[in-house]
Amino acid sequence: TDADVRNKIYRVDLIDQDSDTATGEIINLVAIGTVVDGNCVLSTLGANNQGKQYWLNGTTWTAAQQKTALNQDPLFAVYDPDHVSFADATKYPSSNFVGSKLFSYKRNNNASPDTVLNFGLTYKNFNTLGDIVFDNNFDSDKFQYTKSSGNASVIVRSGHVHQFDRSGNRSLLNGWTKTVESSTQYQIVSYDVNSELYSFEIGASVDTTKIRQPLQVFVNGKFKYPSQYTHLIQADREYVVFTTALAKNDVVTIKFVSNTKAANSFYEVPDNLERNAGNATFATLTLGQMRNHTVEISQQIKTFAGVAPGKSNIRDVNYRAYPGNILQHSAGMILPMYALTNKTANTIDSIKYVKNEYTKFKNKFIDNIDK
Repeated sequence: TDADVRNKIYRVDLIDQDSDTATGEIINLVAIGTVVDGNCVLSTLGANNQGKQYWLNGTTWTAAQQKTALNQDPLFAVYDPDHVSFADATKYPSSNFVGSKLFSYKRNNNASPDTVLNFGLTYKNFNTLGDIVFDNNFDSDKFQYTKSSGNASVIVRSGHVHQFDRSGNRSLLNGWTKTVESSTQYQIVSYDVNSELYSFEIGASVDTTKIRQPLQVFVNGKFKYPSQYTHLIQADREYVVFTTALAKNDVVTIKFVSNTKAANSFYEVPDNLERNAGNATFATLTLGQMRNHTVEISQQIKTFAGVAPGKSNIRDVNYRAYPGNILQHSAGMILPMYALTNKTANTIDSIKYVKNEYTKFKNKFIDNIDK
């Protein structure tokens, strides 16, 4: 509680001042550092506080949440745009916010406990298969606090969490990461394998300046890693050449990004129409959805090595910055397409109509004032 020492880090030195074993050593505290807001300490000794953690909340050391059970969900602080915690009693009086799990298993108290996790799980059934369900707590949780006008309900995703690296640098996170570059429509060409078993023309020059993988190859719908083929360039023509011969009647699908439209290609459906076109939030996700998301991400990374799912280097690259299947979009297409293509929902005509109606109202209002 002493303001002069509560934010200091000390080294404990023991000094033998008289070289007499009959007298005790003197404790000398040497200041070696300073604690900053949010730092956490762990008590490793003591009869009452051993194993407990405390964190600096402004100028007060506050007891951190304690782990008292196996596989207990940790709770994380969430902050508003002014970086004030939703648990702050001054800005959010009588707040019932105690922290957010952010992302957790969807527990089922009526199910038999899992043999590893020791609590019941929720499954989503797909035909005869059950897929583990997770709660996206950050997106779906709410808390309440008291305002002068009554109780107010706030959704947790209106805030953000603070993440600190080892140097103390703070990052603001909300569960989403901006991708390394804007979405791009791939062109698609397809071949039914007949006599040629190795080489297939792409049809246009692949734009290799893209950060994302600009060339993707599939055989019978199965993704082929770049190690399984060669991207061959001969003069102004480009090919995919497989290392191993394909079989007759196989179907080869080549997806590529190019500044030129290939004669025999068509464009795939853009991501902001195919994947979460309505920009919905995700209250729950299944293990299968996250697995497919990770597989799609791996196919977008040029430096990816290995297989997904499986042994690979994906944890060593900035995989979070590549798009997968679970997306939200800064530029949704549904409303603009509706406004631009529907003759009865013409934006320009609507603006003109509102302008004319306002002019009529204004003129009538002025006339009535003058009467």
